[in-house]
Amino acid sequence: MSAQGAGGQPKTLIGAIVVIAAIVIAVGYWYWGRGGGEPNMQANTGTETAVEETVVAAEPPAAAEAPAPAEAAAPAEVATKEKSPTASETPPTAEEAAMSTGYEFSPEHPYKVYPDGKLNFAVRRGYNMFHSICYVCHGFEARGSSFAPNLIESMKTLTYEDFVTVVMNGRENITSTSNNVMPSFGENKSVVKYIDSLYAWLKARADGAVAEGDPPWEGPKTE
Repeated sequence: MSAQGAGGQPKTLIGAIVVIAAIVIAVGYWYWGRGGGEPNMQANTGTETAVEETVVAAEPPAAAEAPAPAEAAAPAEVATKEKSPTASETPPTAEEAAMSTGYEFSPEHPYKVYPDGKLNFAVRRGYNMFHSICYVCHGFEARGSSFAPNLIESMKTLTYEDFVTVVMNGRENITSTSNNVMPSFGENKSVVKYIDSLYAWLKARADGAVAEGDPPWEGPKTE
């Protein structure tokens, strides 16, 4: 009995070890089967999520859609209303034109008076011509003489056409008491060239626009 008991103890110990090892293995399988490997799985899942986020972050953002171009505003229609002429747009009369800055001789307006009372240069030239040729018969300042009439009075009624005719062709005025002869100046080049200036000064004297003496003048020295 003692020999058998002594030989049976090792077998019993080995059996116990086998049983314990089996239990440990079984517990291990049970543990891992119950989710003991879940942390690794979670770790793997976390890694996959990080990779997905990295991929998403690496993708370039989609280009923002440019706003549709605004339609160009239609050009405003310009009103084409007819403007009624105002007083300032009314064409000037012949007298206003003669008195404007751009003076031009005409029989109706032979001279120009500036705002300061001075006259255009042609009036002074007529004055000089008269006192170099005509004064011999018609006297100084055209006041007349014993054998030629006062032209200041004559120019109040004498037209430009009649004046030119008399100067160019001359005239005889023979009566029982007088024998007045106006010589012709149609061959005198100076008189022919400046007859308008002569008429301008005489007309200004007749109208009272210029006094006796050398007329004050301004503006260009027109021919």
